[in-house]
Amino acid sequence: MSKLQMQASAKELAALLRQIEDINEDVKAVIGNAKDSGINVKALRAAAREIIMDSEKRAKKYEDENQLCMFRDALGLTRWPKPESIVFEPQIKKPVKDFTGSEDAA
Repeated sequence: MSKLQMQASAKELAALLRQIEDINEDVKAVIGNAKDSGINVKALRAAAREIIMDSEKRAKKYEDENQLCMFRDALGLTRWPKPESIVFEPQIKKPVKDFTGSEDAA
């Protein structure tokens, strides 16, 4: 490798390392803002990792979690509240228009 190639490689690497530092600062800012807003940062990080995770790996992870929940239920180690009982959106009770053409719908 020539001296010019080494210099070019070193400069290219230095530029990339600067970008990494900038991105790490941005990540810290996002996490800090989330923490200040009361968001569970551990859960936020886990969700962000799942977003970028390969779909097959994510499906396997979810299957493993389902199996673990089955074991917990069998052993009486259930969580409270159960995840399916958590409501994230307000439930508005109003009639829903039936677009299927059926007259039996409310």
